[in-house]
Amino acid sequence: MDKTWRDPVYSGTKPVENQIVEGRVKKITKFGAFLLLSDGREAFLHISEIDSSYVKDVSDYLHEGDKVKAIVIGQNKKGELEVSIKRVKSLEEFENKLSHFLKQSDEKLGDLKKSLEEKWKGKQKKW
Repeated sequence: MDKTWRDPVYSGTKPVENQIVEGRVKKITKFGAFLLLSDGREAFLHISEIDSSYVKDVSDYLHEGDKVKAIVIGQNKKGELEVSIKRVKSLEEFENKLSHFLKQSDEKLGDLKKSLEEKWKGKQKKW
């Protein structure tokens, strides 16, 4: 899935805001989870950033050792990364809808072009 309009999945450089990163769940707490990223840095995933629906218990969605994809949403006052899973899901849903829309648009334009060509076939003036 090539995403030229946004940063690629974490590739070994320091993660920056709005970058997609992958990590493993290191620790689960009542208020979220801590992820261990590829470069050894930790990132915090707040319970409100796990899913778009209400999350009562983090362990209903995540378990220690799970590999997850998240987007960097900022840093706290200590300089620790904060990430979101639900925003990645929103981006993927948007991309799917956009892809579907573009495919339908191409089909409709092709049908219109074909219809116009048939309509005007033989009616063009010869200069």
